[in-house]
Amino acid sequence: MLLIYDLDNKLVGKAVQVLKENSLQLEKEEIISNDGVEIRGIVIEKTRTKPARDFYDYFYGEYHKYKINGNRIVTVEEEFGQGRNSLIKVTVGREVVYEFFVTPKKKYMKQMADNAIRSVFQKFLQLQKEETN
Repeated sequence: MLLIYDLDNKLVGKAVQVLKENSLQLEKEEIISNDGVEIRGIVIEKTRTKPARDFYDYFYGEYHKYKINGNRIVTVEEEFGQGRNSLIKVTVGREVVYEFFVTPKKKYMKQMADNAIRSVFQKFLQLQKEETN
């Protein structure tokens, strides 16, 4: 049984799962109310190198500077390529919105962070437009 309480100790949500012998089926699930609580503005960093961390710092600073505060998780992930190259992918939810190969030049990384912010902002605008239709 899962019980969720708010700060005033009022029951907000409840879920009950009954497991039968040799079965993993959900028997009963009940939600008392939807209080509209939503976690927004989450940016996750999955980087391994200093240039990628620098990009994340620039990106995160711009993300909060423009107060984007999206309702989907934004992930900055670094993937190693051939040789000394690595690829940075910026995703919104599960969709890649921007990717580029890392070059350890400060000016280049700032420009890529600006480009990535534009792409993320456009994606959130698109998602907002789809939700209203």
